[in-house]
Amino acid sequence: MTIQLSDDEEYEGGNLEFKNILTNEKQEKAQRQKGWVCVFPSYLEHRVTMVTKGTRKSLVAWVEGPRWR
Repeated sequence: MTIQLSDDEEYEGGNLEFKNILTNEKQEKAQRQKGWVCVFPSYLEHRVTMVTKGTRKSLVAWVEGPRWR
């Protein structure tokens, strides 16, 4: 899980991306809004692009439970 803590005007770059999952401009804009929450299984290949200006702040958490069957 990741929670966006910075306003999108505070930084450039720093986009959360998932491999093989296409997003549109509206989805990308939503991801940068302060307070936006994304919960996803950690086995999905993902990354955050390099921040090129400013500071990006986010809260990241992991939750562990029983194995899926």
